[in-house]
Amino acid sequence: MKNYLGISWLIKGLKGRSSWEWLQLLIIPAVLTLAGLYLSDQFERRQEKLEMEKYRRAELVNYLNTMTNLLIHQNLSLECGSEDYKDPACDKLSKVELKRAVAVFDVALALTKGIIKVLGGQGNAQVLAFLSDSGLSGIFHSERIFHGINLREANLSHLYLDGIDLTDANLIGADLTLTHLSKSILIGAQFQNATMEGAVLHCAWIFKANFTAAKKLDHVDFRGARLAGDGNCPDMVHLTYLEEEGDCSTIFPRYFDKNSQEICGLDDNYSSEICTACYEEFE
Repeated sequence: MKNYLGISWLIKGLKGRSSWEWLQLLIIPAVLTLAGLYLSDQFERRQEKLEMEKYRRAELVNYLNTMTNLLIHQNLSLECGSEDYKDPACDKLSKVELKRAVAVFDVALALTKGIIKVLGGQGNAQVLAFLSDSGLSGIFHSERIFHGINLREANLSHLYLDGIDLTDANLIGADLTLTHLSKSILIGAQFQNATMEGAVLHCAWIFKANFTAAKKLDHVDFRGARLAGDGNCPDMVHLTYLEEEGDCSTIFPRYFDKNSQEICGLDDNYSSEICTACYEEFE
């Protein structure tokens, strides 16, 4: 009897409710459920990001420690595995010592190739700074090792990266203040929104690069920078503006004054002394 009275009271209470009250009864629990799921998802994403950052820091520390050990204890500085940058002292080593020295160089090269695929922009900037400061030119200038490297929003200011091959590198939003990139290869590199004040790109090869919205471009040393193309786009004018982008274009923002820079490959600049000198260095 008590149960019957309770059910009867519940039915009477429900019958008296308006459509809006019914809607509230349905919406509120649904909103609370969705909010809970959203917060849970955000928490999981944040945790994953923190774990990834922790992993990357650990991998970077491990790389730097290993490379330092190879430099101090395994004669990595001789770079005997590099054809162009090996130390003359390599020729005085015994066959066994030389074989070991070459193996050490190969290990260091493999470690570097592996770590840049793991790290984010700032971590990779630290790798480049370490290689540059350590004088490891053989690794630093190894062919294709840094192709497509992620340097997004990295702080590369004041680094000496002369001669590096950064083909297809992601430098979007990077700080390149007073960065030295003379004789570097920057084919297809992305410089959108990068800060370029005082950067040195003397004799750099910047074919098909993108400088859209890059900052302080008028303070960059582009003297002798090469915009001439390859077999598919031979000797074309490769400087265009935003709406004129083409397959063979190096893209600059509208405010860039090309007449203030002696950039090679722009019609009458082909025969200039500085362009001729830079071309000869690349040949």
